Amino acid sequence: MVREIVIAILLVYAINTGLIKTVINRRRPYQDEGEVLDSDLPEPYGSSFPSNHTTIAIAICGVLVLGKSMFLIPALIVSILIVLSKIYLKLNYKSDIFVGILIGIVIAFITHFVF
Repeated sequence: MVREIVIAILLVYAINTGLIKTVINRRRPYQDEGEVLDSDLPEPYGSSFPSNHTTIAIAICGVLVLGKSMFLIPALIVSILIVLSKIYLKLNYKSDIFVGILIGIVIAFITHFVF
């Protein structure tokens, strides 16, 4: 299952960062609202759409679901916290999160059934 998780993460970076983010190049919510990030947060790299953190978290949860892992519940809790924090901190729009969830699900299926 570790192999599938690593492949899923690599696919997320290839699809999200390598393809979609460079084409869309969407600004982050705090930038559009003219706000400054809390000084404790590092400046995020790249564009907002889709959310890499959300996509990775959902892809890992999907791999765990399909693999019937006992770590599914903790992974789901962490995924929910990631999603909520990205919206609360104005690092991603809700649409970034939604598309990240969809891509994460697709990547989980691809990883499980192809690799």
